[in-house]
Amino acid sequence: MPAVAPAGYKRYLYSASYIATFPDGSVTDFDDVCQSLTLCIDYAIGGKGGDAAEQLCNDTASNSFQSAIALAEQDPLLQCVSSWLNQDFDWQPVPASDSQELEPDLMPEITPDITPDITLRSTKSTRHRIGLSFHENIDRLPTFPAEYGEIVELQKHKQTVSLCLASLQLSDADVQRLKPGSLVLLPESFKDQCEVELFASPSGTHVALAKLDHRNNNLRFADDAMQPTQSAPVETGSVTRVILQQPVSIDVSRLSESHNAKRSARSGNADALVQTVVSLPVMDGQAVLVQQHHPDGAETYGASLLRIGSGLAAVLSASD
Repeated sequence: MPAVAPAGYKRYLYSASYIATFPDGSVTDFDDVCQSLTLCIDYAIGGKGGDAAEQLCNDTASNSFQSAIALAEQDPLLQCVSSWLNQDFDWQPVPASDSQELEPDLMPEITPDITPDITLRSTKSTRHRIGLSFHENIDRLPTFPAEYGEIVELQKHKQTVSLCLASLQLSDADVQRLKPGSLVLLPESFKDQCEVELFASPSGTHVALAKLDHRNNNLRFADDAMQPTQSAPVETGSVTRVILQQPVSIDVSRLSESHNAKRSARSGNADALVQTVVSLPVMDGQAVLVQQHHPDGAETYGASLLRIGSGLAAVLSASD
């Protein structure tokens, strides 16, 4: 689901208690696994009455009625969620204006533009689509039931990736100098923004390209962010990669939205132009891995980032 309800739709939020267990059903700490699960449903209000219809939908009594209808319409998917998570849910509407009055231990802050972690949509009907936000412990989700595979499509929005700050072609002499205490400059980091690559962990497959602004500690995704990299596989030659040790969480669905919007803007729709930005920790002092790949294998060195002038360098500490 998109970050906000599309034009002609109103987003309703619902909440229920969720016991997050490990895939094998075990529970280690009840306080850790008991949390609130948020359900997002986009209900169509456009097409009949225009502004009058939207005003009616914002009326308190009518809004509650519409919310109940929206929840009932998605019952097939809600049954799927209960079966998947092995729990019956008592979904309660959460008006945005009342979200701050709920018990903070049971209800994290909720806003109308909350972005779901997962979208479930029916393969049979475009009317059946819901979003789920787990807030935390998303890695504990059980395997989605195979019997639902043909009738329900599940899309995970967030993905944990590795951020490759630089891919360098070092000379044989420089490779020999990779030892504790040596310093590896990141030449592209001396620019205002440098292109970096995101890899899925642990598979190492390419996910996206982005522009790193290490002075303001953020990533801005390029127009071709979702396009496959054209660089040669590391197995075909020698390459040195500098990878941020702390993984980065990105919303893959937002990348697709940003890419489509930028294509629309290039076609003349300037209002469609948006940017997807991911905040990063302060780069100076961050732990990184310097990986030397060659046809016979790979060597990894621990290092930390050091600001040198307007750019960055990795100072090697010890090899793994």
